Amino acid sequence: MRAGLHLAALSAFALAQPLFDLLSRNAEFFAVRGSARWDIVLFALCVVIVPPLALLGVVVLAGLAHARAATATHLVFVAGLVGLVCLGAIDTWEGPDAELLAAAAAAGVVAATLYLRARAARMLLSVLGAAPVVFVGIFLLASPVSRLVLTSAPEPRLTQVPADTPVVMVVFDELATVSLLNGREQLDAVRYPSFARLARDATWYRNATTVHEWTTDAVPAALTGRWPDPDALPLYLDHPDNLFTFLGGGYRMRVFESQTHLCPPELCDQEREPLADRVGSLVSDLSVVYGHVVLPEDLGSRLPPISNAWRNFRAADEPSVRLQTGPAEPGGRLAAYENRDVHAERFVEAIERGPRPTLYFLHILLPHHPWEFLPDGKRYETTLSNQPGMVDERWVGDPTFAEQAQQRYLLQLGFADRVLGDVLDRLEDVGIYDDALVVVLADHGVSFRPHGERRRVHAGNLEEIAFVPLFVKAPGQRAGTIVDAHVRTIDLLPTMADILDVPIQWRTDGSSALHVRPGEHPEVVVFTSSGERVTGDPDDLVERRHRVLERQLQLFGEGDRPPGLFAVGPRPALLGRRVDGLSVAQGNGATVELYGDSFYDPEAPVVPTRASGRLEGVPAGRDLAVAVNGRIAATTRSIELEGEIVFSAVLPESAFRPGANRIRVFVVEGPQLEEVARAGG
Repeated sequence: MRAGLHLAALSAFALAQPLFDLLSRNAEFFAVRGSARWDIVLFALCVVIVPPLALLGVVVLAGLAHARAATATHLVFVAGLVGLVCLGAIDTWEGPDAELLAAAAAAGVVAATLYLRARAARMLLSVLGAAPVVFVGIFLLASPVSRLVLTSAPEPRLTQVPADTPVVMVVFDELATVSLLNGREQLDAVRYPSFARLARDATWYRNATTVHEWTTDAVPAALTGRWPDPDALPLYLDHPDNLFTFLGGGYRMRVFESQTHLCPPELCDQEREPLADRVGSLVSDLSVVYGHVVLPEDLGSRLPPISNAWRNFRAADEPSVRLQTGPAEPGGRLAAYENRDVHAERFVEAIERGPRPTLYFLHILLPHHPWEFLPDGKRYETTLSNQPGMVDERWVGDPTFAEQAQQRYLLQLGFADRVLGDVLDRLEDVGIYDDALVVVLADHGVSFRPHGERRRVHAGNLEEIAFVPLFVKAPGQRAGTIVDAHVRTIDLLPTMADILDVPIQWRTDGSSALHVRPGEHPEVVVFTSSGERVTGDPDDLVERRHRVLERQLQLFGEGDRPPGLFAVGPRPALLGRRVDGLSVAQGNGATVELYGDSFYDPEAPVVPTRASGRLEGVPAGRDLAVAVNGRIAATTRSIELEGEIVFSAVLPESAFRPGANRIRVFVVEGPQLEEVARAGG
């Protein structure tokens, strides 16, 4: 009994307290996953009960063999738990990781020796036996998480809605306005025909801006018409007045939320995982998070990354997430990236002409990373990191990382355009397009400046993060128009209410954009996750956006004009040339281990169009050419990544032929190519 109490106390300090402390600063971890209060309670109890119970069970089993075996096993567990406590407590170690592990192990051995020989040490652990109860109580009752456990969501405040107009809203994620533009700052109708198609019938607010850098604050702001609240979670609990309750008195709801839970269950019957699956997923993900919290950096890097999402860290092809580790650092966000194409299909299939007016709402994580889709909807895979060069939401290392990421983002934006086209086709097929209010927007933008922040907004990247596409097609509207006056995403809901002629029953910070005047909103304001305001002059930011567009056109061109989306790289003149028509020399012993498979099936949903691999004998920073079946399909550079030299390139699908394909890698030396041999022959 006493042994179990001591193990419970040490386990609480080694395992439960670090997790509880981290999650207390990141209540969004539960909120965006849709965790119910009993999920959280069950999780907290499991964290403090299951580990010591399992350890005690091992001690008991050892005791069945010999009493000394039980004592030895118990002491090993005491040493190990104390070592974990030390690892978690030492966050300023600057020496080698091996020395840190050795120091923690030594501390564990000393603690186990004291535990064995000093009665005072055992008495101390007996006193600390109350720690599990205290930690659970603080976590569930006195931390920010307590709001999710103790507070019940209010009943929806619904009013009768006289409107009968179908309402369709599609929210794309991480889409900057500049990405859609051609050199005339019009929509690039060749690459993104569906956006251009909608714009022909809609009002395009070309200089619309978001009000927050993160999805879980930006989407609620757009759906409530209010400035972001830094203390609010992306839940109906904290946003009871929103688009769904606004129309809920008279509309059916067909709602597909991905990162927020703003639609109350009384209106939206959204599917939920079984309790066992929800808790199992939670424990699995937090085991990875715990490893990153306590392990030295080198060992932690071997775990699945936790940099950009909220769940499924162990899935090989899933994105990963970083939790907030300090008060000034923004947290990660939900990962609903699996089967994004299927989610889009389900939404399209849900659109129908019904007896009641319906709100169709889709928030889809496109073109948000991980970038894995080609414009036609096919996916490509690789064992190389999904986002090499992106560390802590910042582009680091060789600029090639950021350039290739932007290439893959633009390709995936083509798939987002395809999804929009499917939505528009469905609306026309069921006969409600003309009569519908159709709204398309994005929550925030994204930046691909080498060595710059990808998502965290500041004065230097405001023109990329702030400007987001916003299209509003009113019922019966058949002529497109462009409004260049500055509007904000918090103006969207008042605009929709104005079109539907339905008064909003709560105070909004935004105003209708139907008759917005130039200069009416003289300042762009985007909030950060730490609550700071980043501001700028709209006209100045439009000019700065044009310079960003110039660089984008230099790298990728526009429409079907060169250089094109597949010409990014240091030697575009080589593209399309046959290897046997070039000067090729044998390599000097360099080798390449190619990742993935080069077998191509034109009917398969996954294609081998991302070539990547590990290089030996090739220094970083060398120009490379990648050939498929004897023809140069891409150029790239050798790059250092986590202590290895690698390469990566996205190849056009047209370079492949059905069946097996031969991929060769060459170092470009002036006019000559040096072939890099395949590792292992």
